[in-house]
Amino acid sequence: MHDLDPSFAVDEEEDENNSSSEADRVPTVAANAHYRRKKSKPAHDSLAMQLNGTIISPNCAFRSEVNVTAVRTDWEHTTGKAINYSFYMMLTCLTQIVVLLRQMLHTQSPSAAVRVSLLCVGWQTVLDAVLCVGHIFLCLVMQPLFTAFASVAFFKLLIFCVIEMKYMAIVVQARHNASNNAGNDTSAEELRRKVALLHLRFYAALMFATAGFWAFGQKHRILYVLFLYSFWVPQIVCNIITEAKKPLHHYFVYGMSVTRLVAPMYMFAVPNNFMKEVNPDFPTDLLMCELLVLWVGVQAAVLIAQGKYGARFMIPAIFLPPKYDYSRPIPPSMKPPPPPPSETPKPPRNISDDEADGAGAVVVKQRGPRIRKGSGKGKSSGGPRRKNAARVGSEESKGTTMTVSEGTRPPPDAPTLDCVICYNDIDISDRMGYMLAPCDHIFHRTCLEQWMDVKMECPICRKELPAL
Repeated sequence: MHDLDPSFAVDEEEDENNSSSEADRVPTVAANAHYRRKKSKPAHDSLAMQLNGTIISPNCAFRSEVNVTAVRTDWEHTTGKAINYSFYMMLTCLTQIVVLLRQMLHTQSPSAAVRVSLLCVGWQTVLDAVLCVGHIFLCLVMQPLFTAFASVAFFKLLIFCVIEMKYMAIVVQARHNASNNAGNDTSAEELRRKVALLHLRFYAALMFATAGFWAFGQKHRILYVLFLYSFWVPQIVCNIITEAKKPLHHYFVYGMSVTRLVAPMYMFAVPNNFMKEVNPDFPTDLLMCELLVLWVGVQAAVLIAQGKYGARFMIPAIFLPPKYDYSRPIPPSMKPPPPPPSETPKPPRNISDDEADGAGAVVVKQRGPRIRKGSGKGKSSGGPRRKNAARVGSEESKGTTMTVSEGTRPPPDAPTLDCVICYNDIDISDRMGYMLAPCDHIFHRTCLEQWMDVKMECPICRKELPAL
Protein backbone atom coordinates (compact mmCIF):
# COMPACT_ATOMS: atom_id res chain seq x y z
CA MET A 1 0.00 0.00 0.00
CA HIS A 2 2.74 2.45 0.76
CA ASP A 3 6.49 2.81 0.78
CA LEU A 4 8.83 4.97 2.83
CA ASP A 5 11.61 7.00 1.32
CA PRO A 6 14.82 5.26 2.56
CA SER A 7 16.92 8.41 2.26
CA PHE A 8 15.09 9.94 5.20
CA ALA A 9 14.77 6.89 7.44
CA VAL A 10 16.39 6.92 10.87
CA ASP A 11 19.55 4.77 10.97
CA GLU A 12 20.07 1.76 13.25
CA GLU A 13 22.55 3.55 15.52
CA GLU A 14 19.96 6.20 16.26
CA ASP A 15 17.36 3.49 17.03
CA GLU A 16 19.70 1.75 19.49
CA ASN A 17 20.56 4.98 21.28
CA ASN A 18 16.90 5.92 21.53
CA SER A 19 15.91 2.47 22.87
CA SER A 20 18.74 2.37 25.44
CA SER A 21 17.82 5.73 26.90
CA GLU A 22 14.07 5.22 26.74
CA ALA A 23 13.89 3.99 30.33
CA ASP A 24 15.92 6.94 31.62
CA ARG A 25 14.02 9.77 30.04
CA VAL A 26 10.71 10.68 28.50
CA PRO A 27 11.17 11.67 24.83
CA THR A 28 9.90 15.11 23.88
CA VAL A 29 9.60 16.91 20.56
CA ALA A 30 12.29 19.46 21.47
CA ALA A 31 14.73 16.80 22.64
CA ASN A 32 14.16 14.68 19.55
CA ALA A 33 14.69 17.71 17.26
CA HIS A 34 17.87 18.63 19.16
CA TYR A 35 19.18 15.09 18.71
CA ARG A 36 18.43 15.03 15.00
CA ARG A 37 20.33 18.28 14.41
CA LYS A 38 23.50 16.59 15.60
CA LYS A 39 23.24 13.98 12.85
CA SER A 40 24.26 14.63 9.28
CA LYS A 41 21.27 15.89 7.28
CA PRO A 42 20.34 15.12 3.69
CA ALA A 43 20.13 17.72 0.93
CA HIS A 44 16.50 18.60 1.69
CA ASP A 45 17.01 19.62 5.30
CA SER A 46 13.36 20.17 6.19
CA LEU A 47 11.92 17.05 4.56
CA ALA A 48 11.68 14.19 7.07
CA MET A 49 9.52 11.51 5.40
CA GLN A 50 7.35 10.88 2.37
CA LEU A 51 4.42 8.48 2.11
CA ASN A 52 3.02 7.53 -1.28
CA GLY A 53 0.19 5.04 -1.74
CA THR A 54 -2.97 4.07 -3.56
CA ILE A 55 -6.35 3.13 -2.09
CA ILE A 56 -8.42 0.84 -4.33
CA SER A 57 -11.91 -0.55 -3.77
CA PRO A 58 -13.11 -2.77 -6.67
CA ASN A 59 -16.59 -3.20 -5.18
CA CYS A 60 -17.15 0.54 -4.91
CA ALA A 61 -15.19 1.37 -8.08
CA PHE A 62 -13.07 3.72 -5.99
CA ARG A 63 -9.43 4.62 -6.51
CA SER A 64 -7.43 7.33 -4.73
CA GLU A 65 -3.80 8.38 -4.64
CA VAL A 66 -2.26 9.26 -1.29
CA ASN A 67 0.78 11.52 -1.05
CA VAL A 68 1.86 12.55 2.42
CA THR A 69 4.94 14.59 3.31
CA ALA A 70 6.19 14.99 6.86
CA VAL A 71 8.05 18.28 7.28
CA ARG A 72 10.46 18.97 10.09
CA THR A 73 11.25 22.68 10.52
CA ASP A 74 14.13 24.13 12.49
CA TRP A 75 12.30 27.22 13.72
CA GLU A 76 15.38 28.75 15.31
CA HIS A 77 17.25 28.69 12.01
CA THR A 78 14.16 29.77 10.06
CA THR A 79 13.49 32.68 12.41
CA GLY A 80 17.02 33.99 11.87
CA LYS A 81 16.53 33.97 8.10
CA ALA A 82 13.11 35.62 8.40
CA ILE A 83 14.53 38.40 10.59
CA ASN A 84 17.28 39.08 8.04
CA TYR A 85 14.66 39.20 5.28
CA SER A 86 12.44 41.60 7.24
CA PHE A 87 15.42 43.88 7.97
CA TYR A 88 16.29 44.25 4.28
CA MET A 89 12.63 44.68 3.36
CA MET A 90 12.24 47.49 5.91
CA LEU A 91 15.27 49.24 4.40
CA THR A 92 13.62 48.80 1.02
CA CYS A 93 10.37 50.31 2.31
CA LEU A 94 12.20 53.30 3.80
CA THR A 95 13.90 53.90 0.45
CA GLN A 96 10.55 53.78 -1.31
CA ILE A 97 9.10 56.31 1.15
CA VAL A 98 12.00 58.70 0.48
CA VAL A 99 11.71 58.51 -3.32
CA LEU A 100 7.92 58.83 -3.13
CA LEU A 101 8.22 62.03 -1.11
CA ARG A 102 10.82 63.30 -3.60
CA GLN A 103 8.43 62.61 -6.47
CA MET A 104 5.59 64.40 -4.68
CA LEU A 105 7.87 67.40 -4.22
CA HIS A 106 8.80 67.23 -7.92
CA THR A 107 5.11 67.41 -8.92
CA GLN A 108 3.85 69.74 -6.21
CA SER A 109 2.40 72.18 -8.75
CA PRO A 110 -0.97 71.17 -10.28
CA SER A 111 0.34 71.50 -13.84
CA ALA A 112 3.15 69.04 -13.08
CA ALA A 113 0.81 66.59 -11.33
CA VAL A 114 -1.46 66.50 -14.38
CA ARG A 115 1.36 64.97 -16.45
CA VAL A 116 1.66 61.96 -14.10
CA SER A 117 -0.21 58.85 -15.19
CA LEU A 118 -2.85 57.94 -12.62
CA LEU A 119 -2.77 54.32 -13.80
CA CYS A 120 1.00 54.15 -13.21
CA VAL A 121 0.68 55.31 -9.59
CA GLY A 122 -2.37 53.10 -9.03
CA TRP A 123 -0.56 50.07 -10.45
CA GLN A 124 2.27 50.48 -7.95
CA THR A 125 -0.26 51.02 -5.17
CA VAL A 126 -1.92 47.70 -5.98
CA LEU A 127 1.49 45.99 -6.07
CA ASP A 128 2.35 47.30 -2.60
CA ALA A 129 -1.08 46.26 -1.34
CA VAL A 130 -0.55 42.71 -2.67
CA LEU A 131 2.79 42.50 -0.85
CA CYS A 132 1.13 43.80 2.33
CA VAL A 133 -1.60 41.15 2.12
CA GLY A 134 1.02 38.46 1.43
CA HIS A 135 3.03 39.35 4.54
CA ILE A 136 -0.13 39.42 6.66
CA PHE A 137 -0.93 35.92 5.38
CA LEU A 138 2.56 34.75 6.37
CA CYS A 139 1.98 36.20 9.84
CA LEU A 140 -1.14 34.07 10.22
CA VAL A 141 0.23 30.76 8.93
CA MET A 142 3.63 30.99 10.64
CA GLN A 143 3.08 32.19 14.19
CA PRO A 144 6.76 31.95 15.26
CA LEU A 145 7.63 34.47 12.51
CA PHE A 146 4.80 36.88 13.30
CA THR A 147 7.00 39.76 14.47
CA ALA A 148 9.31 39.61 11.45
CA PHE A 149 6.51 39.73 8.88
CA ALA A 150 4.25 42.14 10.79
CA SER A 151 6.87 44.90 10.59
CA VAL A 152 7.13 44.54 6.81
CA ALA A 153 3.33 44.48 6.48
CA PHE A 154 3.09 47.69 8.54
CA PHE A 155 5.56 49.55 6.30
CA LYS A 156 3.77 48.37 3.16
CA LEU A 157 0.46 49.47 4.66
CA LEU A 158 1.94 52.90 5.37
CA ILE A 159 3.21 53.20 1.79
CA PHE A 160 0.10 52.23 -0.14
CA CYS A 161 -2.64 53.38 2.26
CA VAL A 162 -1.20 56.75 3.29
CA ILE A 163 1.36 58.02 0.79
CA GLU A 164 0.36 56.50 -2.54
CA MET A 165 -3.38 56.91 -2.01
CA LYS A 166 -2.77 60.56 -1.10
CA TYR A 167 -0.65 60.99 -4.23
CA MET A 168 -3.41 59.56 -6.41
CA ALA A 169 -5.89 61.97 -4.83
CA ILE A 170 -3.51 64.85 -5.64
CA VAL A 171 -3.36 63.77 -9.29
CA VAL A 172 -7.15 63.49 -9.48
CA GLN A 173 -7.57 66.95 -7.94
CA ALA A 174 -5.03 68.46 -10.36
CA ARG A 175 -6.91 67.01 -13.32
CA HIS A 176 -10.17 68.30 -11.87
CA ASN A 177 -8.75 71.82 -11.59
CA ALA A 178 -7.33 71.62 -15.11
CA SER A 179 -10.77 70.67 -16.39
CA ASN A 180 -12.24 73.72 -14.66
CA ASN A 181 -9.62 75.99 -16.20
CA ALA A 182 -10.46 74.58 -19.63
CA GLY A 183 -14.04 75.79 -19.26
CA ASN A 184 -15.72 72.63 -17.98
CA ASP A 185 -17.06 73.86 -14.65
CA THR A 186 -17.37 71.00 -12.18
CA SER A 187 -18.40 71.26 -8.57
CA ALA A 188 -16.70 70.04 -5.41
CA GLU A 189 -19.26 67.25 -5.28
CA GLU A 190 -17.93 65.99 -8.60
CA LEU A 191 -14.41 65.95 -7.16
CA ARG A 192 -15.55 63.90 -4.16
CA ARG A 193 -17.28 61.48 -6.50
CA LYS A 194 -14.07 61.04 -8.49
CA VAL A 195 -12.05 60.33 -5.34
CA ALA A 196 -14.64 57.80 -4.13
CA LEU A 197 -14.61 56.12 -7.53
CA LEU A 198 -10.81 56.01 -7.34
CA HIS A 199 -10.95 54.07 -4.05
CA LEU A 200 -13.55 51.70 -5.48
CA ARG A 201 -11.40 50.93 -8.51
CA PHE A 202 -8.34 50.43 -6.33
CA TYR A 203 -9.96 47.83 -4.08
CA ALA A 204 -11.48 46.06 -7.09
CA ALA A 205 -8.04 45.87 -8.72
CA LEU A 206 -6.58 44.57 -5.44
CA MET A 207 -9.16 41.78 -5.34
CA PHE A 208 -8.44 40.77 -8.94
CA ALA A 209 -4.67 40.84 -8.35
CA THR A 210 -4.98 38.67 -5.23
CA ALA A 211 -7.32 36.23 -6.97
CA GLY A 212 -4.99 36.10 -9.96
CA PHE A 213 -2.13 35.10 -7.68
CA TRP A 214 -3.97 31.95 -6.63
CA ALA A 215 -5.36 31.26 -10.12
CA PHE A 216 -2.27 31.90 -12.25
CA GLY A 217 0.55 31.93 -9.71
CA GLN A 218 1.53 28.30 -10.31
CA LYS A 219 0.70 27.51 -13.93
CA HIS A 220 1.59 30.87 -15.47
CA ARG A 221 3.88 32.31 -12.84
CA ILE A 222 6.27 34.04 -15.26
CA LEU A 223 3.53 35.81 -17.22
CA TYR A 224 1.71 36.83 -14.06
CA VAL A 225 4.79 38.32 -12.40
CA LEU A 226 5.87 40.12 -15.58
CA PHE A 227 2.39 41.59 -15.91
CA LEU A 228 2.38 42.63 -12.26
CA TYR A 229 5.71 44.43 -12.72
CA SER A 230 4.69 46.37 -15.84
CA PHE A 231 3.93 49.44 -13.74
CA TRP A 232 5.99 51.87 -15.89
CA VAL A 233 4.12 51.07 -19.12
CA PRO A 234 1.13 53.42 -18.43
CA GLN A 235 3.49 56.36 -17.84
CA ILE A 236 5.38 55.62 -21.06
CA VAL A 237 2.12 55.61 -23.03
CA CYS A 238 0.93 58.77 -21.25
CA ASN A 239 4.16 60.55 -22.18
CA ILE A 240 3.70 59.60 -25.84
CA ILE A 241 0.11 60.85 -25.92
CA THR A 242 0.63 64.11 -24.04
CA GLU A 243 4.30 64.67 -24.96
CA ALA A 244 5.01 65.31 -21.29
CA LYS A 245 8.60 66.17 -20.44
CA LYS A 246 10.07 64.58 -17.29
CA PRO A 247 6.85 63.98 -15.35
CA LEU A 248 8.73 61.58 -13.04
CA HIS A 249 11.89 62.48 -11.15
CA HIS A 250 14.83 60.26 -12.09
CA TYR A 251 15.37 59.39 -8.41
CA PHE A 252 11.82 58.03 -8.34
CA VAL A 253 12.35 55.97 -11.49
CA TYR A 254 15.67 54.50 -10.35
CA GLY A 255 14.60 53.96 -6.74
CA MET A 256 11.30 52.25 -7.48
CA SER A 257 12.76 50.09 -10.25
CA VAL A 258 15.46 48.69 -7.96
CA THR A 259 13.56 48.38 -4.68
CA ARG A 260 10.57 46.60 -6.19
CA LEU A 261 12.85 43.80 -7.38
CA VAL A 262 14.06 42.94 -3.87
CA ALA A 263 11.10 40.75 -2.82
CA PRO A 264 10.85 38.57 -5.97
CA MET A 265 14.63 38.25 -6.20
CA TYR A 266 14.79 36.92 -2.64
CA MET A 267 11.86 34.55 -3.03
CA PHE A 268 12.78 33.01 -6.38
CA ALA A 269 16.54 33.53 -6.74
CA VAL A 270 18.00 32.88 -3.27
CA PRO A 271 18.27 29.07 -2.92
CA ASN A 272 18.27 28.91 0.91
CA ASN A 273 15.61 31.44 1.85
CA PHE A 274 13.21 31.00 4.75
CA MET A 275 10.47 29.66 2.45
CA LYS A 276 12.69 26.68 1.67
CA GLU A 277 12.88 25.92 5.39
CA VAL A 278 9.09 25.89 5.70
CA ASN A 279 8.20 24.38 2.32
CA PRO A 280 10.97 22.40 0.60
CA ASP A 281 8.93 22.33 -2.62
CA PHE A 282 8.94 26.12 -2.94
CA PRO A 283 10.18 26.84 -6.49
CA THR A 284 13.43 28.54 -7.48
CA ASP A 285 12.99 30.22 -10.87
CA LEU A 286 16.14 31.92 -12.12
CA LEU A 287 14.72 32.36 -15.63
CA MET A 288 11.79 34.36 -14.29
CA CYS A 289 14.15 36.55 -12.24
CA GLU A 290 16.34 37.27 -15.28
CA LEU A 291 13.32 38.18 -17.40
CA LEU A 292 11.93 40.33 -14.60
CA VAL A 293 15.14 42.33 -14.21
CA LEU A 294 15.37 42.78 -17.98
CA TRP A 295 11.74 43.87 -18.31
CA VAL A 296 11.83 46.42 -15.48
CA GLY A 297 15.20 47.72 -16.72
CA VAL A 298 13.82 48.25 -20.23
CA GLN A 299 10.85 50.22 -18.86
CA ALA A 300 13.09 52.42 -16.72
CA ALA A 301 15.50 53.01 -19.63
CA VAL A 302 12.63 54.11 -21.90
CA LEU A 303 11.38 56.56 -19.27
CA ILE A 304 14.81 58.11 -18.81
CA ALA A 305 15.31 58.30 -22.59
CA GLN A 306 11.94 60.02 -22.99
CA GLY A 307 13.04 62.72 -20.58
CA LYS A 308 16.31 63.20 -22.45
CA TYR A 309 15.41 62.77 -26.12
CA GLY A 310 11.68 63.48 -26.14
CA ALA A 311 8.57 61.49 -25.37
CA ARG A 312 8.23 60.19 -28.96
CA PHE A 313 11.86 59.48 -29.77
CA MET A 314 11.21 55.78 -30.45
CA ILE A 315 8.42 56.45 -32.97
CA PRO A 316 9.41 57.12 -36.61
CA ALA A 317 8.73 60.68 -37.72
CA ILE A 318 6.53 59.47 -40.58
CA PHE A 319 3.93 58.25 -38.08
CA LEU A 320 3.93 61.43 -35.99
CA PRO A 321 1.75 64.49 -36.57
CA PRO A 322 3.58 67.71 -37.48
CA LYS A 323 4.88 69.55 -34.44
CA TYR A 324 4.32 73.21 -33.79
CA ASP A 325 7.28 75.41 -34.75
CA TYR A 326 8.03 77.85 -31.95
CA SER A 327 10.76 79.46 -34.10
CA ARG A 328 8.39 80.45 -36.89
CA PRO A 329 8.90 83.89 -38.47
CA ILE A 330 7.37 86.80 -36.64
CA PRO A 331 4.29 88.20 -38.45
CA PRO A 332 4.80 91.66 -39.95
CA SER A 333 2.05 93.06 -37.77
CA MET A 334 4.07 92.18 -34.67
CA LYS A 335 7.35 93.64 -35.83
CA PRO A 336 8.17 97.10 -34.49
CA PRO A 337 8.50 99.88 -37.07
CA PRO A 338 12.02 100.89 -38.03
CA PRO A 339 13.52 103.89 -36.22
CA PRO A 340 13.02 107.28 -37.89
CA PRO A 341 15.92 108.59 -39.96
CA SER A 342 18.28 110.60 -37.82
CA GLU A 343 18.79 114.26 -38.65
CA THR A 344 22.16 115.43 -39.87
CA PRO A 345 23.99 116.42 -36.72
CA LYS A 346 25.25 119.95 -36.50
CA PRO A 347 28.91 120.46 -35.81
CA PRO A 348 29.55 120.74 -32.10
CA ARG A 349 29.83 124.27 -30.80
CA ASN A 350 32.80 125.19 -28.71
CA ILE A 351 31.57 125.88 -25.22
CA SER A 352 33.58 128.08 -22.96
CA ASP A 353 34.30 127.13 -19.39
CA ASP A 354 31.87 129.71 -18.09
CA GLU A 355 29.08 128.38 -20.29
CA ALA A 356 29.91 124.82 -19.29
CA ASP A 357 29.73 125.72 -15.61
CA GLY A 358 26.39 127.42 -16.11
CA ALA A 359 24.72 124.97 -18.47
CA GLY A 360 26.67 121.79 -17.95
CA ALA A 361 25.09 120.08 -20.96
CA VAL A 362 23.21 120.68 -24.15
CA VAL A 363 19.52 119.66 -24.24
CA VAL A 364 18.22 118.49 -27.60
CA LYS A 365 15.07 116.79 -28.84
CA GLN A 366 15.60 113.18 -29.78
CA ARG A 367 13.57 109.99 -29.90
CA GLY A 368 14.43 107.24 -27.46
CA PRO A 369 14.67 106.78 -23.73
CA ARG A 370 15.93 109.38 -21.33
CA ILE A 371 19.68 109.12 -20.77
CA ARG A 372 21.28 111.23 -18.06
CA LYS A 373 24.80 112.51 -18.00
CA GLY A 374 27.39 110.01 -16.92
CA SER A 375 25.02 106.99 -17.05
CA GLY A 376 25.89 104.01 -19.16
CA LYS A 377 22.27 102.80 -19.52
CA GLY A 378 19.03 104.51 -20.20
CA LYS A 379 16.73 104.21 -17.21
CA SER A 380 13.11 105.21 -16.97
CA SER A 381 11.52 106.39 -13.78
CA GLY A 382 8.77 103.78 -14.13
CA GLY A 383 10.90 100.64 -13.70
CA PRO A 384 11.56 97.87 -16.19
CA ARG A 385 7.99 97.60 -17.41
CA ARG A 386 7.85 101.32 -18.28
CA LYS A 387 11.30 101.16 -19.82
CA ASN A 388 10.23 98.34 -22.12
CA ALA A 389 6.94 100.00 -22.90
CA ALA A 390 8.81 103.17 -23.83
CA ARG A 391 10.98 101.20 -26.23
CA VAL A 392 8.07 99.36 -27.86
CA GLY A 393 5.90 102.44 -28.11
CA SER A 394 8.60 104.92 -29.03
CA GLU A 395 7.08 105.42 -32.43
CA GLU A 396 4.07 107.00 -30.72
CA SER A 397 6.11 109.50 -28.74
CA LYS A 398 6.55 112.98 -30.09
CA GLY A 399 9.99 113.43 -28.61
CA THR A 400 11.89 113.03 -25.39
CA THR A 401 14.56 115.03 -23.69
CA MET A 402 18.08 113.64 -23.83
CA THR A 403 21.14 115.12 -22.17
CA VAL A 404 24.35 114.94 -24.18
CA SER A 405 27.64 115.37 -22.38
CA GLU A 406 30.72 116.88 -23.90
CA GLY A 407 29.27 117.01 -27.39
CA THR A 408 28.78 113.18 -27.70
CA ARG A 409 25.37 111.99 -28.78
CA PRO A 410 24.32 108.26 -28.57
CA PRO A 411 22.42 106.85 -31.51
CA PRO A 412 18.67 106.52 -31.02
CA ASP A 413 17.51 103.10 -29.75
CA ALA A 414 15.46 101.14 -32.22
CA PRO A 415 12.10 99.86 -30.91
CA THR A 416 12.26 96.23 -29.74
CA LEU A 417 9.98 93.44 -28.49
CA ASP A 418 10.19 92.47 -24.84
CA CYS A 419 9.83 89.17 -22.96
CA VAL A 420 7.17 89.45 -20.26
CA ILE A 421 8.89 86.76 -18.19
CA CYS A 422 12.25 88.46 -17.69
CA TYR A 423 11.37 92.00 -19.00
CA ASN A 424 14.42 92.08 -21.27
CA ASP A 425 14.71 92.79 -24.98
CA ILE A 426 14.30 90.01 -27.55
CA ASP A 427 16.61 89.80 -30.53
CA ILE A 428 14.09 89.16 -33.28
CA SER A 429 16.84 88.54 -35.83
CA ASP A 430 17.86 85.32 -34.00
CA ARG A 431 15.11 82.79 -34.69
CA MET A 432 16.65 80.25 -32.31
CA GLY A 433 16.70 82.80 -29.49
CA TYR A 434 12.96 83.41 -29.24
CA MET A 435 9.79 81.30 -29.09
CA LEU A 436 6.54 82.48 -30.64
CA ALA A 437 3.45 80.87 -29.12
CA PRO A 438 0.34 80.01 -31.19
CA CYS A 439 -1.37 83.00 -29.56
CA ASP A 440 1.35 85.27 -31.06
CA HIS A 441 3.00 86.04 -27.73
CA ILE A 442 6.78 86.05 -27.95
CA PHE A 443 9.30 85.10 -25.26
CA HIS A 444 12.94 84.20 -24.85
CA ARG A 445 13.55 80.53 -25.58
CA THR A 446 15.19 79.84 -22.23
CA CYS A 447 12.48 81.73 -20.35
CA LEU A 448 9.57 79.90 -21.96
CA GLU A 449 11.26 76.48 -21.68
CA GLN A 450 11.68 76.99 -17.95
CA TRP A 451 8.08 78.19 -17.73
CA MET A 452 6.82 75.11 -19.62
CA ASP A 453 8.60 72.84 -17.15
CA VAL A 454 6.10 74.16 -14.61
CA LYS A 455 3.02 75.10 -16.65
CA MET A 456 1.98 74.22 -20.18
CA GLU A 457 0.05 77.44 -20.70
CA CYS A 458 0.83 80.90 -22.02
CA PRO A 459 2.02 83.29 -19.28
CA ILE A 460 -0.10 86.10 -20.76
CA CYS A 461 -3.40 84.69 -22.01
CA ARG A 462 -3.32 81.28 -20.20
CA LYS A 463 -4.01 79.32 -23.37
CA GLU A 464 -2.64 75.79 -23.58
CA LEU A 465 0.77 75.50 -25.22
CA PRO A 466 1.75 72.61 -27.50
CA ALA A 467 4.65 70.45 -26.37
CA LEU A 468 8.14 71.12 -27.64
